[in-house]
Amino acid sequence: MPVVSWIVVGVVLVAAGVGVWFALRKHKRGASALGLVLLLAGGGALISTAGAPPAQAAAHSASCAERPVTGAVSTSTTGSGGGTGSGAGTNTGTPTPSGGATATPTPTPTVTSTPTEPPLPLIDLTPTAEVEPSILPNDTPTAVNYIVTVKNVLSDPSTGTTAVFVDRPSESLKGAVTYAGAGWTLDTTSPTFLYFIYATPIAGGASSQPLTVQFQQITLAGAPVTIGTTIPTGSGGDTNPTNNSASAVIRLFV
Repeated sequence: MPVVSWIVVGVVLVAAGVGVWFALRKHKRGASALGLVLLLAGGGALISTAGAPPAQAAAHSASCAERPVTGAVSTSTTGSGGGTGSGAGTNTGTPTPSGGATATPTPTPTVTSTPTEPPLPLIDLTPTAEVEPSILPNDTPTAVNYIVTVKNVLSDPSTGTTAVFVDRPSESLKGAVTYAGAGWTLDTTSPTFLYFIYATPIAGGASSQPLTVQFQQITLAGAPVTIGTTIPTGSGGDTNPTNNSASAVIRLFV
């Protein structure tokens, strides 16, 4: 039962006991005893409520402790000189750091441009070849001129020297080999090839001076002979190796 109810019951019983005792005390001893009992019962009810407030106060204190403190909280302190100080604190949630630190900005990286590769030169060297005479009698030693010309079919001039390999057919090994041509030099000879150098740059769209290689004795033995020429890859700055060879055929007169 709530404390207030116990208080009401106690007061009622006390009042009833007092009234009965005063009203009936002169008539009967039993009535006086009844009034006394009512007084004792009411007093007991009042006394029983004396222990309840501490428990209820404790519950109230616990509920107050669980509630968050909002708004301003005033405090006062008394110093040794008798003065009183007061202050107000406010619950602001997350504390804000102090010190005024400023974040250092991250420097923007410097973009370094990659140098552009220069375009390849427009150089395309290709040889041409022909023989004079191109028809020989069977089994008859004959001098044959093999004529080579190098043309630059693109716009940029050739760079450095231009090299040319000329095949040496086995049918010519019994005779000497000579050559002629402005700007041409014979660098290497072997049983299978002749290696020539052209030192003059060849302008775009132009051709070299002709190189004439004379095989003083070529003897056909019933079959034609093919003499080829080749420009090494990259020679003279050439950028197209697919057209670096040419050939001419010596046929048999029948």
